[in-house]
Formats: sequence, structure tokens, C-alpha cells
Amino acid sequence: MRSTRRRELRLPGRGGTGPGTAASDQGTARLTLHTLATTVASNVALGGVSIVIARALGPSGKGAYDLVLATAALLATALGLSLPAGVTYVVARGRAAVKSIIARAAGLSVVQTAFAALLLVAIRHSPAAPAFLPPDTDASIISATLVFVGLTLLQTVFRAVIIGRKEIVRANHLDVLGRGAQLAFFIVAWGTIQWLDREPRIAHFVWLAVASVALTCVLHCRAAYRDADAPGDGARFAEVLKYALISHLGNIANFLNYRLAIFLVGFFLGTTSVGLFTLAVTLSQLHWLVAQAAATVLLPLVASRAGSGDDSALHVAAVTRTTVAITVGLASATAVVAGPLVPWVFGRAFEGSLLPFYLLLPGVVAFVPSIVLAAYFGGHGLPGINVRGSLTGLVAILVLSVVLVPRFGTAGAAVATSGAHLMSSTVLLVAFSRATRVSPWNVLVPRPRDRAALVHALLGPTGAR
Repeated sequence: MRSTRRRELRLPGRGGTGPGTAASDQGTARLTLHTLATTVASNVALGGVSIVIARALGPSGKGAYDLVLATAALLATALGLSLPAGVTYVVARGRAAVKSIIARAAGLSVVQTAFAALLLVAIRHSPAAPAFLPPDTDASIISATLVFVGLTLLQTVFRAVIIGRKEIVRANHLDVLGRGAQLAFFIVAWGTIQWLDREPRIAHFVWLAVASVALTCVLHCRAAYRDADAPGDGARFAEVLKYALISHLGNIANFLNYRLAIFLVGFFLGTTSVGLFTLAVTLSQLHWLVAQAAATVLLPLVASRAGSGDDSALHVAAVTRTTVAITVGLASATAVVAGPLVPWVFGRAFEGSLLPFYLLLPGVVAFVPSIVLAAYFGGHGLPGINVRGSLTGLVAILVLSVVLVPRFGTAGAAVATSGAHLMSSTVLLVAFSRATRVSPWNVLVPRPRDRAALVHALLGPTGAR
């Protein structure tokens, strides 16, 4: 059975290096570049939000805000059942009754939010509360967290429909619009608080985050329903659930790979250290923009081609090694300028973010293959491989964090995170190489023709030659 699956994935006659593949590389590159450009714009807005919070609340207040939103994201991830992954896969395969899927997902989100309320109350009254909620959490913050969870569950399903239809450009524009609105909300609120000479509170900014996700949810809802089919019998929702539930354990593990260190820093060190560490994490993960943009484009592309017997392995390998090279260059450049730039932008109080930031950069580069190759396995309906990689990283970060965080603080959390990222990528890289017979060297080391494809993608939309 194993050898049969490997032969199905190899398909060497379909993954060649002829003109068709070059055109495919350039098409993927153009969509990736568009996704990257809009993602950069979104993250510029997100960076502006971080600056406002840092200047308004300081390290301790920012840490409390980040902890609340990280807990909300954890609840949404754990209870969301990974429905967006299943929706994208089924819609990309052309087998979805979109309105029926949305209706069922919306009904399920109500139940998921109710479970989130029960979990949040239990967490608040447990000894583990400092890891998930700031000490002065009140009913207003609890309510905002639950609304944030419910809206996030809906918004991600709407976006998954759009991505599954390969309307990448539309999804990108909506993301930018939502982030821009969030930045506008925060700037206006901060200016108003200063004008009224009031003390800024964490709850103010948490509710502003809720308002921004509500607006984004409405925009994605309108786009998802546009040109959607009539409600079906819901049979395909079972296929969505089947794919999603297989992916779910891996997605939870992957989320914890990103965020577990934050919760442990909150538990062992307090909200001030959370504020310093989350800034380092946010800045370091900006280097994933290229890889995440490529993965967004590749998942529906690989899924649609797999249905017609096209493996896409060599295409995915080319995308992976190109994104690795770009990420190395970006990380090297930011390592040079971060020292003077971070205190100047965020304030001297955040100089403590620099050491963990530097220690996170190697892990950020190491995790790039995991991000891109996960789209390949997901597109082939093999999320179990992604689960193995995510669980390996989760075990690594849990063990390393428990050992290093109490002893070395935020620097220990950064080392633990980098180590976990390396382990996760290693698992996916070995699995990809075994399944496709593409050597790890061809996945990691760039080639001259990769650069040529990227240049063509950059110049093509402008008509340049």
C-alpha cells in the first residue's frame, strides 16, 4: 500500500521542467507576489497597531493585551475543528454546495462559542489562569474575548470559501481592508483618550480588536456569498468535517508551536515579559510573509491539480527553495537594523525584546519549508503528515520551554521556539523527499532558473521584457 501511494505522488512524467512548468512557476509567483504585497500592507497596519499599544500601555499593558488575544486565538483554534482547511479543500475540488456549508458552519460556531465560554470560566478559576489571562481580567474582557472567538470562527470559514474558489486577489484585498480599519480604529481611539486626558485601559483596545474582526467578518461574508450556489443537501459538509478533523490535531499543535512559549512566559514570568517576548515573536514572524503567501496560493492549486493526476512536486520544491532564499536575505537585513530601530519605534522600555528576537531568527528561517510543504500535503488530502510535523514541534517546544524559560527567561523561550521549528520542518522535509523522490537539496538550495522565474513574475504584469 505504501509503495502504491508513493508512485501516485511521484508522477515524474507530469512534474517536468518544460515550458508548462515554467509558465506554472511564473503564474504561482505572480499570485504569491500579489499575496505577499497585500500581506505586507496588512502587517504594516498590524505593526502600527502594535506601536499604538506599546506606546499607550507599555510592556506590561501590551503583554496583558497580547495574552488576551492569544487566549482568544487558542480557543478559536482548539474549538474551530479546522473547518477552514476542510472548506478550502472541498471548494477547491469543485464539490461544494457553498451556501449549505456556510449555513452549517455558522450554526456550529454558536455551539463552539458556548464551549469557549465554559472553558474560559474554568480557566479563570484554575491555577493555570496566569498563563492565559492577565491578573486584572474583568467581565468586560471576558465578554470581548468570547465575541472575538465567535466572529473569528465565522470569518475564517468565509475566507476559506474565497480561497477555495482561488479568488486569491479578492481575499487579499479584504485582508488589507480589515487590517487598515483596525489601525484606523486604534489611532482614533488613542488620540481620543489622550484628548480627553483619560487613562488607557486594556479593555478599550480589546473591544477595538473585536470591532475590527466584526468588520472583516462582514466583508468576507459578502464576498463568500457572491456567486455562491443554491443551498444543497449538505452531503459535502460531511466531507468538509472528515478532512478538517484529520487536520485538526496538527493545526492545534502548529498553533501551539507558535504560541505555547507565550503562555509559559506568562505563567512563569508575568505580563511584562509577555509584552517583550510577543513583540520579538511578532517581528520575527514577519519573515514568514513570503512563505505564507506562497502556501496560500499553493494549497488550492495543488488540490485542483491533484484531482486531475498532476503531482506538482517539482513546482512545490521550486517554490520552497525560493522562499527559503528570500527569507534568509530578509532575516539577515533585519538583524542588522533591529538594534537601533526597535527602541526608536516602540520605546526604550522594549529593548528587552532584542535578544529573543535575534534568537528567534534561525528558527524562523528553519520553519519556512514546513509552511510551504504543508500546503503540498494538504492539497493531496494527506493532512496526517502535517500532523506528524506539528506534533514533533509541539513536543520539542514543550520540553525545551519547561527547561529553559524558568532559567533563561524570554531568551530561553526564543531558543525553545527555534528548536521546535527546526524539528517540525525536518519531519515534513523527510516525508516530502520520501514521497516524491525529490532530494532535500532540491527543496532547500535555490537554482538560477528560480530567480529567472521570479524576475519574469515581477516584470510580467508591467509588460516589461
